[in-house]
Order: sequence, then structure tokens, then C-alpha cells
Amino acid sequence: MPRLLIFSGSPGERHRLFFGNAEGEPRNYDLGGAKEKLDLRKLPLAFLQAMKPNPSFSPLEREKPWTERHPVLIWVALGVGVLLLAGLLIRTVRNVS
Repeated sequence: MPRLLIFSGSPGERHRLFFGNAEGEPRNYDLGGAKEKLDLRKLPLAFLQAMKPNPSFSPLEREKPWTERHPVLIWVALGVGVLLLAGLLIRTVRNVS
């Protein structure tokens, strides 16, 4: 499927097009209708060479959330909360009796 990519360049310059990073954030450039103002038939055409992997690419290492790094503390806090509530319940039942 043909795609349209318009960029500013000079004759003889080499450019690289990096794509395929599913975790990358999409860019949004406000070109304000530049495509409609250009005569696309007069622009030079560029063709891509064969795709090859980028050897310097490495996936972004995201830090795990605090709760995933310290799951034991979450369970301890939950257990303490349950014990406190059970103690309050027992105390309330004894006072009512």
C-alpha cells in the first residue's frame, strides 16, 4: 500500500526511515494543509531500499510499578487491615453483649 511521506531534503543526502516500534508514541506535526498546497506531481520521488533491522535498537525498559516490585508488603498491609477489622468486630460484639 503506497504511503505519502513529505520532507525537506537536499539532492544527494541520505535519509533513514525508522518504523515498527509498537511502543513508540505517534508524532503529530501541525502542517496546516501543506499537502493540499503542494503540487505533488512536481516533487521528486524517493524509493526505499530493502528493510533491514536496526542493530542499535533496544526496547525501552520500563520500571515496574511500586506494587509489583514489593508484592509482599501489599499482602502484609492487607493482612494487618483484616486483623484490625476482626479485632474491632470482636470488641464491638463483646461490648454489645
